[in-house]
Amino acid sequence: MPIILILLISCVSTEMQNVWKDNNYQSQIKKIFIIGVSKDHKIRQQFENEFVKQLAAKGIEAIPSHRILSSDKMLDKNTIVSKIKDMNIDGVIITKLIKKTKDHTAASSSWHGKAYYTNYVSSYGSYSYSSADIVILQTDLYDAKSEALVWSGLSKTLNQRTTSNAIKPVIEVMIQNLSKDNMI
Repeated sequence: MPIILILLISCVSTEMQNVWKDNNYQSQIKKIFIIGVSKDHKIRQQFENEFVKQLAAKGIEAIPSHRILSSDKMLDKNTIVSKIKDMNIDGVIITKLIKKTKDHTAASSSWHGKAYYTNYVSSYGSYSYSSADIVILQTDLYDAKSEALVWSGLSKTLNQRTTSNAIKPVIEVMIQNLSKDNMI
C-alpha cells in the first residue's frame, strides 16, 4: 500500500463507544429527520446532507433539518414536533458534540454512564471541531411518534483533517452501527 494512502486513511479514525439500544424497540426506521446540532450553519448543512446521502444509499429516506428548520427554531419543540408530524417521519437522529480535546486520556474518559435524554428536543447542544482534535459526538435516535430514545451511541474520532473531510467517515461508522443494531 502506498505511504500516501496509509497517511490519508490514518487522518480520520472513528470508533463507537458506549452504544445503547432499547431492546424492546422492534421497528426499523425508514424515514428519518436528521438534526446535526451546530452553531456553524455550513457545518450543519454538510453534516446533515452527508447523513442523508449515506442513508439514501441504504434505501432509507432522510430529510435534513436545515431545509425545514432555521437555526432559531432548533430549540422550539412545538415547531419541531409539528414539522415531523407533517412529514410522517418515523425517527429523528440528533448528533451533537459532547467533548473536544487534544488530550487522549481526557477524551477516552469523557463520558460517564448513561446520559440519555427522555425528549429529543432536550438534546440540543452544539458541535464543531478543528484539525488534530479528538472529538466525542453523541448520536441519538428517537422514535418520532413516542419521542422515546431507542438508540444512542458515542463516537470517538481522531481528526487530523478539516471538519468537512472528517464528516463522511464519522457518519459511515454511525450508520454501520445503526444497521448492525437493526435500527435502520
